[in-house]
Amino acid sequence: MQPTDNKGVSFVVCCHNSEEVIEKPIKAILEQKTTGSYELIVVDNNCSDNTIDIIKKIYKESHSDIPLTIVAETRPGVSWARKKGYEVTRFDYISFIDDDNIISSSWTNGVIEIFGMHQNIGILGSSNEPLFLDTEQPAAIPGQAGKAIIA
Repeated sequence: MQPTDNKGVSFVVCCHNSEEVIEKPIKAILEQKTTGSYELIVVDNNCSDNTIDIIKKIYKESHSDIPLTIVAETRPGVSWARKKGYEVTRFDYISFIDDDNIISSSWTNGVIEIFGMHQNIGILGSSNEPLFLDTEQPAAIPGQAGKAIIA
């Protein structure tokens, strides 16, 4: 990615056989309540299921006007997939969203606002509330609940 003055958010979602979990995260990105600009980049990290077809269907049915880019990364692993997604981003702010994470409808506004107000921040994390759809919630790691990362 080349340095820009393009104040928007590039959402990068890396997928590997995510058909069981991908619907809600993609819809949450497409349904952002924002006046800011954003795009959705999906990295196909060797999916052998219907993940990409499901994403295309969700996107088509959403009638969204945000750009969707789907790229392939054949080397397995989220690090390779994120690097590939990063290479095609077009906005200044990049948000890596796991394929089983559902973001709030104000995520885009929050990212743009925080980075705009604090020019010295280079990376920003958030606290998350996990959803356990088919499994029991594991024991929490002591002292780690609700931590945010700002660097």
